[in-house]
Amino acid sequence: MRNRREHLARLYQTSDDPWNLGESSYEQEKYAATLAALSGRRFDLGIEIGCSVGVLSEALAERCSQFVAVDLNPRAVELASSRLSRFPHASVRCAEVPAEWPAGAYDLIVLSEILYFLSEEEIAALAGRVTNDLKPGGLCVVVVWLGDTGAGQLSGGAALDHFRSMLMREATILNQMQRVDTSYALHAFGLLARSDMTGG
Repeated sequence: MRNRREHLARLYQTSDDPWNLGESSYEQEKYAATLAALSGRRFDLGIEIGCSVGVLSEALAERCSQFVAVDLNPRAVELASSRLSRFPHASVRCAEVPAEWPAGAYDLIVLSEILYFLSEEEIAALAGRVTNDLKPGGLCVVVVWLGDTGAGQLSGGAALDHFRSMLMREATILNQMQRVDTSYALHAFGLLARSDMTGG
């Protein structure tokens, strides 16, 4: 999406929680489904891209020994940092993904409602980052809104399909779990990179 910084800045100028993340029944149901997809696991290092004000981040931080939350908007980062201040092992970064992807050996990567903000080229680049940085045995959780986003070049469903096709160029998708609701789709999966399959 072009000018997404400005788009988000306008949203956060009108409200500190423009999507009503703390009270929306849609958001609460989606968060519950996201956490259920973790299957009770604990993680060494997790990252959430598009953390907004950090509502889901709190629950994710509780399940990780180290946790990184990322958002593009400085006000969202400020609010998420305050919310996560009780977790000394958690940090919040202001960065534009995929260009400023924080490299790391992650065993949990959460991409919740961000793909449709990206161009096809950016989605391809993000798929490369995920393939490179998701550890063997790690889990990637992707959630997209299925309604009209008004955000970018692709709908949520089309963005998810493109992301998956880009992943499959470099990796095999493993142990996939899918949930498709009337409003959102959730995919949780592991990856086996082609380099791991060939021993390269």
